[in-house]
Amino acid sequence: MSDNTEPTEVENTEIAVPGQHPDEVNDDQGEPDERDPMDGPTELESLKMRAKTLGINFSPNLKDPEVLRARINEHIEKLEESRIPKEAISEAEAKEQGFQPMPQPAQAAISQAPRASDRNKLPPMSEMLAMDTDTLLRYPESKRTLIIRARQQFEQLALLRCQIHNNNPAKNDLHGEIFSVQNKYLGVVRKYVPYGEFTDNGYHLPLILVNMLRAKKYLQVRSVKNRDGTERTEQRQAPEFTITVLPPLTRDELGRLAASQGARISAEGGMIGSL
Repeated sequence: MSDNTEPTEVENTEIAVPGQHPDEVNDDQGEPDERDPMDGPTELESLKMRAKTLGINFSPNLKDPEVLRARINEHIEKLEESRIPKEAISEAEAKEQGFQPMPQPAQAAISQAPRASDRNKLPPMSEMLAMDTDTLLRYPESKRTLIIRARQQFEQLALLRCQIHNNNPAKNDLHGEIFSVQNKYLGVVRKYVPYGEFTDNGYHLPLILVNMLRAKKYLQVRSVKNRDGTERTEQRQAPEFTITVLPPLTRDELGRLAASQGARISAEGGMIGSL
């Protein structure tokens, strides 16, 4: 007896459709990928693009982003350890690796970057003052703190010879005040600041205190006449101090000042009029 039943067609989901590469056939029988292309690249795609940029070889079938991330981190650590200055790379190699020409200050900053054996030593002050943020971040955190502190001590504690005039009428009876300022690197900086004629020959203040006095304001109240002859009161925030920076003393002036201060200490029991 002949069987006239037509053969049943079985759907083969593993057959590549026209225009599709056999390696791209979806072996997953679950739900299709519904990711919106407008959402941008996935984490794995971003890591692959970064790996290609860094010249890292990887299998095209790699599916685990953690494996690729570990390879990228390992590659970056090796580059950091090698510490090859970019200016030492030939022009052809620079173009091949995608390096862009750097200005001279940037090249100097790279050459000043610390070696692993030198990270426990503070560089000379001239190098610390010339450091940019990238170079500073190459040091361990404890050394970065020491470098920042040394720089601030050099810059913010530098003495300026000033004349200080008090603009606040509420302080007309004061000949001076004690001011203090602090931060996490310098601690507390405190000094007596005289006003007016006591600073005619100059009074030396650290820069950090000079900047603080320049920023101080007081409430200025004044009467203003209207067109009809009546008066109104106006208020505004005005600078509390006028500070004039004088040229530094010469060696001869310093010698005369030291002699006059020594005589004044003997005569007044330690009172010094100006520094």
